[in-house]
Amino acid sequence: MPKEHPLIFTLDNAQKIADGRKTMSRRVIALPKGGRSQNQYGKAIKESEYIYALCGDMAKDDFSFCRFRLPLAVGSVMWVRESFKLVFFEGNFINVVFRGGGNKLVDANDIPDYCTLEYDRNYPSIHMPKWACRTRRTITEVRIERVQDITTSDIWREGVDNGMTNPKMGKRHINGQLMAFEDLWNSIHGSGSPKSWAANPWVAVYGWEK
Repeated sequence: MPKEHPLIFTLDNAQKIADGRKTMSRRVIALPKGGRSQNQYGKAIKESEYIYALCGDMAKDDFSFCRFRLPLAVGSVMWVRESFKLVFFEGNFINVVFRGGGNKLVDANDIPDYCTLEYDRNYPSIHMPKWACRTRRTITEVRIERVQDITTSDIWREGVDNGMTNPKMGKRHINGQLMAFEDLWNSIHGSGSPKSWAANPWVAVYGWEK
């Protein structure tokens, strides 16, 4: 059975994944102990929990072999945690209402006895149990890179579109897409934090099919 692991998403991004408009996500990671931050790159190894990367300055021949352990690997199943509330439904069913839109009916018999969630109360995504989840995706690609290494095609897969330019506009379109993703990134991580766009942190990139 594939390993399953939750990832937390904002209301908007959770809905985009459910709709098939988002097929990629970036998560900030820390360098391994002793790892450096220059010119690092990595490659995912299929069905492995680890990513191996060269850490250091390649130009100065000053680097080492680092190993990252990530929560998701190729073949793992990501399940989406999002904000929700429970609403009583007819018969023996509970209605899970997602704050980003949509709902899911759950048979009360499938809910564990230890569940203490209350009806008609909004819960943040961190409290979503697996049985309430509506979206699961199998991971098809994993890599590590700097957040500013993102391409316009990956920005599209992240579910971001600036809505004002198109690919025929060349550099202007690229800059517009980058600015739109930068705004989204900073709205989640903070513009002045160590995880901000300007700080250019290392990220794990997870991709999946619609």
